[in-house]
Formats: sequence, structure tokens, C-alpha cells
Amino acid sequence: MNKADALKLCDELQEFVNRGPGANAEGLERVDTIVNSLRWHSQATTYLNEKARNVGYDFHIWFSPRKWKQYGNRGEFRSTVLGSIWKLKGAIETGFGPR
Repeated sequence: MNKADALKLCDELQEFVNRGPGANAEGLERVDTIVNSLRWHSQATTYLNEKARNVGYDFHIWFSPRKWKQYGNRGEFRSTVLGSIWKLKGAIETGFGPR
């Protein structure tokens, strides 16, 4: 995987935000696959690993039947998830090999 591939995975994560909130087992499975592929990639830095982990954590809340409600309304937590993805993209831009 190169930087462009990793950024495409982030784009896919952004698309998954529109499939929530609420229970989505298939979506969560794909998100976990993406997050783990980024976290455990040979070029992943500690910072990138942390940002990917945060995205996974946020999606586990987003795709739960009720947990996301504890963090405000739908729009507020949606912004949180998108913000986490944005930070992950930044970590990829600065910490991954060449495109």
C-alpha cells in the first residue's frame, strides 16, 4: 500500500459516515478492516496508529444502536467522526511513504 491507496481508504471511511448513526454490523466490519490495515502497515508511525485507532473507536460509537446519543445530537457526533478521519488523513500525508 502506498500513500495514495491509504488516502483512498480514508475516502471510503468518509463514505461510511453517511451510513450511520445506528447499528451497522457490515459497515463496522469494513471499517475495522480498513483501520487495522492502516494501523499495522509497515510504514505506520505511532502517530498514524493512534489516529487510526481513534477513527475505529469513533465508528464503534457511530455504528452502535444508542452510544452515539451520549455524545450530543447526530450532527455533533458526525462532525467528531469526520474530524477523526481528517486527522488520520493528515497523519498519512506526513507519515507515509511517497505516493
